[in-house]
Parts: sequence; C-alpha cells; structure tokens
Amino acid sequence: MKIIKQWEKYILKSCYSDSSKEYLKALILSLVLLVSVLLMGIDVYGSLKRDFAPMAWVESLLIISNVLLYFSFPKFISLNKAITIFTGLVIFFILLSLTLPGYNQAFVLFALAMVPASLFFLLGLETGVRWSIIIIVLILISALNALMGWITPAFNASLLMEVNIAYAVITYFYYRLEKERVDYEQQLAKTIKEKNILLREIHHRAKNNLQTIMGLLESQAMRVEDKTCKKLLRSQRHRLQSMSLLHQNLAHETSYKKVNMSEYLTQIVNNLQKTTDHVLDVKIEPFRLGMSKGINLGLLLNEAVSNAIEHAYPKDRIGSIEVNLERKANHCRLSVRDFGEGFDAGINYSSLGLVLMEDIVQFFPEGALMFDFENGTEVIVEFNLNKEK
Repeated sequence: MKIIKQWEKYILKSCYSDSSKEYLKALILSLVLLVSVLLMGIDVYGSLKRDFAPMAWVESLLIISNVLLYFSFPKFISLNKAITIFTGLVIFFILLSLTLPGYNQAFVLFALAMVPASLFFLLGLETGVRWSIIIIVLILISALNALMGWITPAFNASLLMEVNIAYAVITYFYYRLEKERVDYEQQLAKTIKEKNILLREIHHRAKNNLQTIMGLLESQAMRVEDKTCKKLLRSQRHRLQSMSLLHQNLAHETSYKKVNMSEYLTQIVNNLQKTTDHVLDVKIEPFRLGMSKGINLGLLLNEAVSNAIEHAYPKDRIGSIEVNLERKANHCRLSVRDFGEGFDAGINYSSLGLVLMEDIVQFFPEGALMFDFENGTEVIVEFNLNKEK
C-alpha cells in the first residue's frame, strides 16, 4: 500500500494537486503520458522494422514531446495548459495515423474511441465540445484526402466516413453524460450554499436566544438581594455565555462542522476577565474541534476558571491564573492553574462546578479530570481525539 501511495504521489504527480478533481486529472495525465510513451516506443520499433519511416519519425517526435511535457508539468507548465498541449499532440497523432501507414494501424481507431471521454473530463464541457468539432473536421479532411489521393492514405474514404460518424455519435453520448454531471454538480453546489445559509441562520438564532436568556438572568441577579442567589444566577449566565460564544463562532465560519478552539476558548476567558481583577494568562494551541466536543470543552474551561476566580485568592489579594491547552497528535491537555491558597485534599468537595466538570469530562474519549494541590491548585483535563482530524 505504501509503495502504491508513493507511486501516485511522485510518479503520477498527484502531490502537486490540491482539489480532488485536480488530483485525479494529474493522475490521469501522468499515466496517459507514460503509457503513450511506452506504446509509441513499441510502434516506432515496428514501423522501422516494416519500413514505415515517416510514421516512425512522427512517433519519435511525439515521444520526445510527451517526455518533455511529463517533466514540465506542473512546476513549469500548469496542469490545464499541459492537458491542452497533450490534447493537441493526441489530435495531431490521430490525424497522421489516419493518413500515414504505420505499424499496428488499427490501434488508432481504438484510441480515437477513448478521446471523447478524456476531452470532456480533462477540459470541461465547453472546451471539450470545441475540440471534438476540430477532431470531426480533421477526420473529414483525412477522408477527403483518401478520396482525392493527395497523400497515399492508410484507410479508404468510406471507412473514414464511418469512423467519423461513429466518433460523432460517441462524442454526443459523452457530451450528454458530462452535461448531466455538470448540471448535477451545479445543483449540488447550490444546495450546499443554501444549507450553509440555513446553518448560519440557525447558529445566529441560537446565539440570540441564549443571549436573551442571559439578559433575563442578569436582570434577575440585579434585582435579588440574597448574595447566594445572585451568585448562582450569574454563574448560570456565564455557562450560557460559553455556549453562546460557540454558536457565534460557528455563525461566522465557512465550515460549520468544526470550531476554532483557540479563538473560542480565548473569548470565554476574555469574558471572565471582565468579572475579575485577577490576571488571566491564556496559552491555547490553535486547532479545531467538532461542535459537541467544542461546547463541552468550553463548559469545562468556564467552570475551572470560574472556580479559580472565586476560590483561589482572598478577596483583598489580586493573583494570576494560567490557562494552557496543548495538543500532541490526538492527545489534549487542558490546565487551569492558580497560585492561591489551594484546596484541602482531605475535604470532599461537591460544588456544582466540580460536579459539572466530572460529568462533562465523561463525554470525551479516555477523558480524565485531575487536581494538583502543590503551590496552589491546578485543574487538569486530559482526553483523546480519536475521531477528530
């Protein structure tokens, strides 16, 4: 399997292609160039052996041209230009093969039947039609030459006319197939665009609804006098805010499957920074996560930082809280560290924040929640991304 991949990447030039269609075009062009050099080499030997010198010279020239074209694209000649040049060489070879006698003459008729499919796939619908018309006209000229006898023909005029009719029918068949494919591709692109607009609107509305609820919670928190109730309402507001930020990010992304975690988590910390005088130091490696894992990680971070803000330092002391998220291969490590008083390891804590973190971490593959009480408190969350790419 590894040898096949290396063959595709370097011999068939797929390493220079970005999109899947360009990748396939590069594969096909490279393969056809290499195969044509091999087959023409065999034909040159046969033509020389049977004293068909003109065709041997033509094929030798085409072999040199194909080799130069193979080594030129796509570093020196773009893939599309290389395809156009190769198409011109093929048409030139077919026209001469229909006119000049050579070794294995019937092979050109087989090659001619393969041309329409290659034209429409490699050059597109409109360009394929233009080149097909050129080939039909050239076959007509070859038939006229057989009829008039300007150059000694390889095939008689009636056979060439039959070939031309067959080529026109095959070309029309491939034209209809390609047109149907292009229409379907355009309809698919339109559907994807409409889906993206709908998803953007859904995320936008979800963000607005969450912000409405956040506003109600904040309004209620301002009205109540009980400090415990006020604290509870505002902690719920912060949790909803972390969810709202994810929808806000997805509403502005071109892809709605994954969210930029560096941007999303930094926004969560920045919003929490507005509620405290403690210094929040954030270091988050840029990578993307799916919506489900992303929102859970955002809630985890919100709880860990909120707990550190509330419990790490005495009210009259301003401290620092470090937030780090590292990713190595598929392994992620989130750390929220303060340098405050620390927890008493002998006490069994059961605050809502800790309970939520313990529940949320279970959603991650091989997720683990750990605490380090040396020199302050460090909350560590580790998990694997075995299904993320």
